[in-house]
Amino acid sequence: MIAISSVSGFFGFPGMSAYASSKFALEGWGESLRLELLNEGIWVSLVQPAAYQTKIWERGLEKVAEQQIENAFQENLVKEAMKSRDNGADPREVARLVAQIAQKARPKFRYPVGKGAKALAIGKRWMAWSWIEGYVYRFLKGRIAK
Repeated sequence: MIAISSVSGFFGFPGMSAYASSKFALEGWGESLRLELLNEGIWVSLVQPAAYQTKIWERGLEKVAEQQIENAFQENLVKEAMKSRDNGADPREVARLVAQIAQKARPKFRYPVGKGAKALAIGKRWMAWSWIEGYVYRFLKGRIAK
C-alpha cells in the first residue's frame, strides 16, 4: 500500500497548520498500519513530496488572497508560498516514484521526494528545534516574542 503524504507530514511549515496536521496524522496512521500489516506481508509506504506544480497551490493561495495581510511576516509567508508554487517540479516525478515503489518486493517506509525533501528530513531529525525555529523566523523576518 502506498499513501501520498508530504514533507508537511514531518515539518510543520508556518501558515500551513491545517494541512500539516492532516499529513502528520497520515504519517502516524502509516506507521501503525505498516507495523500491523507486516505480518501479513503487506508493506505500507509513504511518499513525502516537497513542492510540485499541482492545483493545491491555487486553492490554498486563493484563500490567502482574500484575507488581509497584517505584517511583514505574513507577507513573506505568502511570497515564499508563491515561490514554492512557481518553482515546483513536475508531479510526474512523484508518479514515477510511486510506480517504482509498487514494483519493489520490500519497499522502504518513507520516500521523501523533490527539491530539498531529503535535506529537510535529515535536518529535522538531527538539528535542535531551537535552531530550526530560529532559522525559519530569521528567514521570514519574523520576531520571536520575549
